[in-house]
Amino acid sequence: MKTLDGGRISIGAMSVGIAQASLDAALKYARERKQFGKAIAEFQAIQFQLADMATEI
Repeated sequence: MKTLDGGRISIGAMSVGIAQASLDAALKYARERKQFGKAIAEFQAIQFQLADMATEI
């Protein structure tokens, strides 16, 4: 069972890393994507979604 504990820690760490990379990709996309002449990162609804993602990580 001790062998499984190390695997569980690795899977958890990998999941957090993947979540952080996903957030980074979403932030990059939101800053680059333009709608109505400005980046979608400037829209409050998008900011709320990104903030929720960041707090979940």
